[in-house]
Amino acid sequence: MVQVIDPSIDDTVYDPGCGTAGFGAQSFEHIKSKLGNDATAEQLETIKQRTFWGREKENLIYPIALANLVLHGIDKPNIWHGNTLTGRETYYDSAIFAQGGMRSWPMESSRR
Repeated sequence: MVQVIDPSIDDTVYDPGCGTAGFGAQSFEHIKSKLGNDATAEQLETIKQRTFWGREKENLIYPIALANLVLHGIDKPNIWHGNTLTGRETYYDSAIFAQGGMRSWPMESSRR
């Protein structure tokens, strides 16, 4: 996918459901390899701090996404913990409580 899209130093990469941020990490590697040894300090700063953006809603996956980008060399991973579709930043209140006390799984036993 990254090779087909072929991002460059002037592009902004946004992944609205980034998961473990594999697309961002591979895009970083792709752009870095295109720059080669001729990359200026300003270009490197741009791709390490201002190029990659994303959002991940899953509590367990979000820190993995951050770690993945940092381990690939992105100094400032601009990944937000939240739901792209709703804009909400928290999820534990998302269970819908119907009349009669019915709740949606997996919130049944822990939250009211």
